[in-house]
Amino acid sequence: MRQKKNVKSLLEPLGARLCAHVSAMYGKDRFNVAPVVSITRHPSNSNAIVVADLGEDIECLLDWSEDEIRTKLFVPRGETRAPLREVKVNRSPFIAPFEVLTDENIEKLSLSKKSLRSAGDASISLRCRKRSVVRSCKTVCPKKRRRCSTLWSLPAGRR
Repeated sequence: MRQKKNVKSLLEPLGARLCAHVSAMYGKDRFNVAPVVSITRHPSNSNAIVVADLGEDIECLLDWSEDEIRTKLFVPRGETRAPLREVKVNRSPFIAPFEVLTDENIEKLSLSKKSLRSAGDASISLRCRKRSVVRSCKTVCPKKRRRCSTLWSLPAGRR
């Protein structure tokens, strides 16, 4: 679904639905697909929703402090990065209900339904910590030396 209204209906209410997000930011090794769940609206961009990438370990977000999450948003390639992404609903993102993926697709992505279920449970806990995630989003990009509205979609050279 690539229309703004349809994308919003999939991602809201926040945390209610597991979705498949197709984007080049996930990389070829993941076939550019990731299971995501919405966490919160972006603090300054009304057309963006912050999602947690369930293809990565999101338990770290529960353990990290607000400052750690903030610093992990901007790390060089190869280091552990916060598994948060920004979906801009007005830019025609490719989002679909997770049910569109067949068992064969899920196996190709090296995912299991059991691990996704447990990650979904962790995302509920993460939504409880939503305030610290939102405050972490209101940060200053170290490369640009100014407030950055596109926190999770920086080009690869700037991470």
